[in-house]
Amino acid sequence: MRYVLTYACALRYKMNIIVSFLVSFQAVEFLRQGKSPSEAASLALGKIAKYYPKYNGGLVVVNKDGEFG
Repeated sequence: MRYVLTYACALRYKMNIIVSFLVSFQAVEFLRQGKSPSEAASLALGKIAKYYPKYNGGLVVVNKDGEFG
């Protein structure tokens, strides 16, 4: 759980869908690849939208510099 010390993600709504897609993990991996927090959130949630087009939830991603998206 090393990534928790450097990056942070918060999720809301329909946790069973979010957990099954590992959205927090994916968002952190996108941050590690150099994506901005907004990009990381969009890419991670995009995977859910592919299978659940009417999904209505949220994801907050914060990088180690305090930028959020």
